[in-house]
Amino acid sequence: MRKFLQKMLNHWLFERVTIYIIVFSIIALIFENPLLDPNSWQSKALKIISYCSVTFFCLEVVLKTIVLGFLFNGYFSYFRNYWNILDFIIVLF
Repeated sequence: MRKFLQKMLNHWLFERVTIYIIVFSIIALIFENPLLDPNSWQSKALKIISYCSVTFFCLEVVLKTIVLGFLFNGYFSYFRNYWNILDFIIVLF
């Protein structure tokens, strides 16, 4: 199972989907407005996009932690890479 997850996380399609979700999430953030009616279709759609994006990014962090190990799993552990630390902090907030 771990080898399958490792292949999946390193596959070009997974990386491309991750980038598309990041861009889509940024575009959704651009359209957010505090003056929007909370019951409008736009506000509800932006909320759904936000929840789906956060869920995907949390799942990505969990899967990478399972595959790479948390910290003490050698040189390639999840928290030995600065990009993964930044990713974790962003997802945490």
